[in-house]
Amino acid sequence: MLVIKESAHEIHSPLEYNEQKVEDEQARLLDAHNFLQEKEELTIRDKRERFRDLDVLNERSQKHILHLSVNFPPEDNLTDLQMKLIASDFMTAIGYGDQPWLLYRHVDVAHPHAHIVSTNIRPDGSRIPNDLTSPHRFKQVCFQLEEHYRLKPVHEMPDLFNTHEITQKQEGYPYGGLQRITYGERPTRTAIKEVLEYVNKEYSFSSFDAYNAILGLYNVRADRGREESPMYQNKGLYYRLIDERGKKQGAPIKASSFHLPVTMDRLEEKFQLSRKQVQQSVQTVQTWVDWALHSRSNPYSLAELSRDLGKERVDLVISAQRQSNPRGWQQRVANLLDKSPAALEKITPDDGHGFFYVDWLNKAVVRDTEAGNKYTADAILKRTGMERQLRNMHRNNYFKLSNAEKGILRPDYPDTAQARHLLLRLSPVHDKIVETQLELREQQELALHHSQGMRHRI
Repeated sequence: MLVIKESAHEIHSPLEYNEQKVEDEQARLLDAHNFLQEKEELTIRDKRERFRDLDVLNERSQKHILHLSVNFPPEDNLTDLQMKLIASDFMTAIGYGDQPWLLYRHVDVAHPHAHIVSTNIRPDGSRIPNDLTSPHRFKQVCFQLEEHYRLKPVHEMPDLFNTHEITQKQEGYPYGGLQRITYGERPTRTAIKEVLEYVNKEYSFSSFDAYNAILGLYNVRADRGREESPMYQNKGLYYRLIDERGKKQGAPIKASSFHLPVTMDRLEEKFQLSRKQVQQSVQTVQTWVDWALHSRSNPYSLAELSRDLGKERVDLVISAQRQSNPRGWQQRVANLLDKSPAALEKITPDDGHGFFYVDWLNKAVVRDTEAGNKYTADAILKRTGMERQLRNMHRNNYFKLSNAEKGILRPDYPDTAQARHLLLRLSPVHDKIVETQLELREQQELALHHSQGMRHRI
């Protein structure tokens, strides 16, 4: 059992998120605790006003709303009644037994999980201490409930909840305990073979680009050569190491020399066999992306989105940040700016692509377009306002760009996919600025809270 906490300034966003899931038939309301009406009689307005009536009693509290994601492994095949009992015991144990709260059971991912929405303001205006909702307290309560309800313990769930695995990932072990390869530390062939064997055995991916997305997490790249080359036409393939920025390192090694099913012919078979598993991951990805975005307001960054998804065991892979420009790209840009008919004919339809989502739980790589129009890089950049912010930064000369790159960011540039690719490459600069803004905002909020507390004591 794993409980993840989100705090919000007001009820609108968490309530809207869960109610939309109900409307989409991806969730159902199991319980409305300490409300005046039965749950079947409650309107959205009733729910909203119940929380707001308490929240106005303590204007000094910066974040009133508690939003919990309560997760169980697939083996815990819980009934609705069991989930209600567990939720009730949990809320009582963390000091929310007398508070109003809503319990939603979500049915949009493989493992059983629920969301709970409540407020930390009591009827007398006092605030429930943060200590009761600390990670350490959650861990204690979860352990007690696992024993009482005979749930599968956290330490027996390495694929879903093992915190040691998370620590390994942060230290350079993205998946399965394999270390990200550093050129020169080990024999190149041995290191690449270990990665290829593990990735092809454990993970599902339905395209060559998706395959490279997960290989890149280990600093490995599969290369077919240029499309016009004989190697590409004959389905040749080799593997090589890359560094953190995608720069090639060392000599390439032919796929056939590994004596593994990693040649182009075998990979194409793998792509076909993986489609079903990848589709099963789509709903998981959609859920966690919506969950990551629902309570966020601008400014927001791709680094933040990546961290938020990482908490839910989904990795965001932005290939553009580890790819160099293809040969002759400057001339191609010049031709497009001049509206050359030959160059315009070569523009492929823009599907909004720019991300891959790696689903740890289902061990699948999902191309953003496979997740749907709302989850492509183009859609995310627009939904969060990041595209507008990046273009404003360009106009204000935050980036050092060549003349060709400046041309790509012109509003009339016809290849929108190439423009998005460049914006994604520039996004780390935006990430740093947003991080600085958020740190400043947190400092201001703390200073304001401290000042209000001093006035209250006086």
